[in-house]
Amino acid sequence: MPAEIKKIDFKTFYFSKQNLLCLVISLIIFIFDRFTKINVLKNFSEQKSYFINDFLNISLIWNTGVGFGVLSFDANFYYHLVTFLIFIIIILILYFIFRSN
Repeated sequence: MPAEIKKIDFKTFYFSKQNLLCLVISLIIFIFDRFTKINVLKNFSEQKSYFINDFLNISLIWNTGVGFGVLSFDANFYYHLVTFLIFIIIILILYFIFRSN
């Protein structure tokens, strides 16, 4: 006989202090990332680099591929097809996560 499945209350699980802290940290990192990318695009050209010290510099580099140059080509149809497939896979993963015990 299968064990009883304990139902989790949505509010207490997803809005717990630990999960909210993780959400806030993720949002801060995301906002900082967007801020730095916008400033680099405003202040630098492709020929210029900004040297902070001997170990850290910022250079403007354009990545034309899906991720890290993978599938780097100019055909918009294939780019959107791969993006759509990734989106479908993510939706399926989320569906199976919420459906599982």
